[in-house]
Amino acid sequence: MDKKINLSTFNLSSYYQSAQLLLTVGHYEPALCLICCIMDKCAKTAYPNITKNSERFKKWLSDNLPTITRYGLPSTFNKDCLFYVGTNIRGLYINKEGYTRLEDIIYNIRCSLVHENTIDTSITFIDDCMFTFGDNHITLPKRLVVGLLKAVQN
Repeated sequence: MDKKINLSTFNLSSYYQSAQLLLTVGHYEPALCLICCIMDKCAKTAYPNITKNSERFKKWLSDNLPTITRYGLPSTFNKDCLFYVGTNIRGLYINKEGYTRLEDIIYNIRCSLVHENTIDTSITFIDDCMFTFGDNHITLPKRLVVGLLKAVQN
């Protein structure tokens, strides 16, 4: 017998707890996918008057970058820092000089995971705490996922 789920009482705490559990067993991509769903809800709650999801999500990321980078990257960045990545990363907003922002990188990862269940091969996660970019490739530390989790916790 199927039990019906009442979505009106659905709580994101189960997403948060599941993401924490996935992180403890080293499943970073599924944890990140759940965290992206939580970030979507956080952004919508924080900025209900911004109707475009990409703008709302990136604004929430910008406002939470100090927490995200403190716990997730080797150094702290403020919003609107530009990083040279080249011109050939599918779906990533890159300006005409080849630069992008961390907010755009995270949003690109979110869209790939949520809509396609994959991350572009130009973006890789590694165990080391390194953030490298350039030559049409971005390398991020797996602990970025922890930084994102800390941001939604606030």
